[in-house]
Amino acid sequence: MPQLTALATSLGFGAINFVFALPAFFTIDLFGRRPLLLATVPFMAITLLATAGCFWAPEGSVRIAAIATSIYLFGISYSSGAGPVPFTYSAEAYPLHIRPLGMSCATATAWFFNAMLALTWPPLMHAITPQGAFGFYAATNVIAWILVLLFVPETKRKTLEELDDVFDIPVSKMMSNGVGDLRAGCNMLLGRPPKPPSPKEPAPAMAQVQGSGEQDPNAQDLEAQNFEAQNPEARDPETQEPMAQEPVQEV
Repeated sequence: MPQLTALATSLGFGAINFVFALPAFFTIDLFGRRPLLLATVPFMAITLLATAGCFWAPEGSVRIAAIATSIYLFGISYSSGAGPVPFTYSAEAYPLHIRPLGMSCATATAWFFNAMLALTWPPLMHAITPQGAFGFYAATNVIAWILVLLFVPETKRKTLEELDDVFDIPVSKMMSNGVGDLRAGCNMLLGRPPKPPSPKEPAPAMAQVQGSGEQDPNAQDLEAQNFEAQNPEARDPETQEPMAQEPVQEV
């Protein structure tokens, strides 16, 4: 009976991985790679912490059901974001001339750490208890969220040429953008209005027409109005029309 229960639990986790990975076919281009990771990784950390807390419950069917539910919720979060996104992102991150090699290294790295997790989980659980082991991996998800925020730019609907520009951004600028996104998200959660853009400076009155040495007609009109306001005697006393100004001879 325990073996049948374990088999059914594993089958349910696999079914959840399959079902909740299907929406990623649409959401990965609708919302973007970065937003999916930033939205799902925190839920992965929360569900791992919930799983750790379930181990403090008294032994019995309720405890097993609570642990299985928390693991299933983790699988839903993982399959919607951190599962499919890295493979798509790694295919876009490498330049075209090394993309096959880069994708091979990315896939090998993913499966290597999968194997390391499977091999180290039993001794880790015995060394620091199940609560500590699940808490440790919840902490790694928090670290992953910070790394995504600071170092993972968005690549949604970018051409190959645009992708080169995306990854040419300096790291300091990338980190600054991540901090700005975090600040904007916090303001949105707190109900604060977004900061209005700074007003543009007005164009100078003596603007020159680009490509020629002639003065802008609008600037000429403004100049004439200023001259009339400062020199009211420059108007004809009978017609009130502006008097023609004599050109100033240069020495």
